Amino acid sequence: MQTSVKQMQKAMNLMNFDKMEESMREFETMFENLDVQSQYVNQTLASSTASSTPQSEVNSLISQVADEHQLQVTTDMSAAGEGKLQVGQKEENKDDDIMNRLNNLKS
Repeated sequence: MQTSVKQMQKAMNLMNFDKMEESMREFETMFENLDVQSQYVNQTLASSTASSTPQSEVNSLISQVADEHQLQVTTDMSAAGEGKLQVGQKEENKDDDIMNRLNNLKS
């Protein structure tokens, strides 16, 4: 790209429009090639990192986080895409506790 910029500067100094057009076309071609190469690298990295982690490790990590935060996670996560959420008893108790504390503060 540095070469293209130098060529464009030379062409502008000479005001040779044919040379400027040629330099700009070269620059555009180089820019497009760079864009294609960066897209290819991004796609390759995305596919390699997504498939490099074993499923058992992912499930183990999910279970570990669920245990740490006292969440209920089913072992079969295939239904996760269906958008079904289960509200646990603990959440309802937390709401009741908050309401009791609020009522105590009011009285």
